Amino acid sequence: MEDSPEHEKDYRVDSRALKTFVEKIVEETRGVGIRRTLFGKEVKVKEYPEGIDVSLGLVVSRGEEVPNIVREFRERLSGELQHTFSTPLRQVHITIRKIAGNPST
Repeated sequence: MEDSPEHEKDYRVDSRALKTFVEKIVEETRGVGIRRTLFGKEVKVKEYPEGIDVSLGLVVSRGEEVPNIVREFRERLSGELQHTFSTPLRQVHITIRKIAGNPST
């Protein structure tokens, strides 16, 4: 169900919950992981009235096709946010931080 001015959300989703939600989608995506730093996982989520912005640093398995992974991840994240929270993905900023390990099979 789409939100409209007549049907506004009567709840707020905590930014930590959104971050965990994004992390779970990355974990479920073949060939990618989230870069870890001394300060934790490289994921930032910001909510705006018109949608959610996500920034993240990814580690991609060697042998994966980066353009395909990024496209598939964006599509999945957008669909999951819309389905789960009735909130659109406004922007997603992805930085490939590392190519790791052996090729995925």
